[in-house]
Amino acid sequence: MRELIKAGQVDLVTFTSSSTVANFCELIGKAKGLKAGVIGPITAETARERGFEVLVCPEKFTVPALIEAISAYFARAS
Repeated sequence: MRELIKAGQVDLVTFTSSSTVANFCELIGKAKGLKAGVIGPITAETARERGFEVLVCPEKFTVPALIEAISAYFARAS
């Protein structure tokens, strides 16, 4: 994962809780420059505090809504 991040090959990292953000950062290190999709506003705030650029946060805080929001984001981006 570190090599993919270093090579700029990670489009979006997804998180379903603040603890997953913290655990990811403990394993990977700084998140500077990484984009994130998060399940809700609390997780979004944690991700921003850790250096992520939060691009996706659904209005409904469920995994299906997060998946739908990510799909919609990439559909708009292409």
